[in-house]
Amino acid sequence: MTELMRDLRYAFRILLKHPSSAAIVVITLALGIGANTAIFGLVDRILLKSLPVRNPDELRLVLWTGHSRIPMHGGSGYSPILYGVQAHSSFSYAMCKLLAGSVS
Repeated sequence: MTELMRDLRYAFRILLKHPSSAAIVVITLALGIGANTAIFGLVDRILLKSLPVRNPDELRLVLWTGHSRIPMHGGSGYSPILYGVQAHSSFSYAMCKLLAGSVS
């Protein structure tokens, strides 16, 4: 414990002698703590908290396979390759209404 106190006093004296180094240390710590807090807040909101729906454990991802009659350019929907077949999650409005009507 005495070595730790001696090291801290030495570090404090060095930082007092070189204010620019002290500013760099403070800015680095502030950026590190701020980035860590922001990333944890994002991960907490996305991965750790449950969704604000009645039964989040009953949610499902609906995918379809086959050839689309509408050209699908990347960036819309979720399109994984399952068992070597391209699957899609984009649906037309009419299909969404049809699916929503069959659930309720």
